Amino acid sequence: MKRQAKLSVAMIARNAEGQIGYVLDSVKWADEICLADTGSIDNTMEEARKHGANVISIEFDGFGKARQKAVAMTSHDWVLSLDSDEIVTPELHKSIEGFLEHCDEYAGTEFSRVTNLCGHWIRYSGWHPEYVFRLFNKNKAGFDDSPVHESIKYNGKIKRVSGSLLHYSYPNLEVYSRKAREYARLGALRKKELSIFTKIIFLVLKPFVSFIRKFIIQRGFMDGLPGLWIACFTAGGQFLKYYYALRKN
Repeated sequence: MKRQAKLSVAMIARNAEGQIGYVLDSVKWADEICLADTGSIDNTMEEARKHGANVISIEFDGFGKARQKAVAMTSHDWVLSLDSDEIVTPELHKSIEGFLEHCDEYAGTEFSRVTNLCGHWIRYSGWHPEYVFRLFNKNKAGFDDSPVHESIKYNGKIKRVSGSLLHYSYPNLEVYSRKAREYARLGALRKKELSIFTKIIFLVLKPFVSFIRKFIIQRGFMDGLPGLWIACFTAGGQFLKYYYALRKN
């Protein structure tokens, strides 16, 4: 039976020509795919159009506002928000189809996401289990303006469904390092109101606390060497965030 609620996929992407086809193929069953490109210098936009996506180019002014622009492209009430490195599994597809058959009383649904780091599926380190809220009714929910670590604000009930989103975010440590620096710069914008003294204290303490939390408390050591990478990069990201915030002063 064909579901009654139509679904739009909203994505943001930049320089993702290598994987964008796989991602779009995993949601080709959706009624509409909308992609906001945030400044690609490769063939991301052309590849996306080949796979049936409606594509526009936007200026990147933070993740929250970029996702808002992608959602604004959609023509249906129900929106599945994806990144250009996330693949919907067949099991998750089936769960989404079932949810949209009886979705009127909900603002949206959440499901698990599993992240791959340099070929390793991460099962600890605070990365798993991870549940993400990505499917929502845009009349009841929407992204905030946060430049990084944006979230969906909603009014209503949320349902958790089975199936996983496969996150191929870090194919190598070079990509991981680049993303960590980018997130640190964006995160620094949220710390600009702190006093210089507070920034210095956090610059010293946050990296140490972050490493202990990731590697010991969240059992990153169970992930082996990738768990150590995560702890180190998280600590380094905290250092850079407050370093960049101090430079603003």
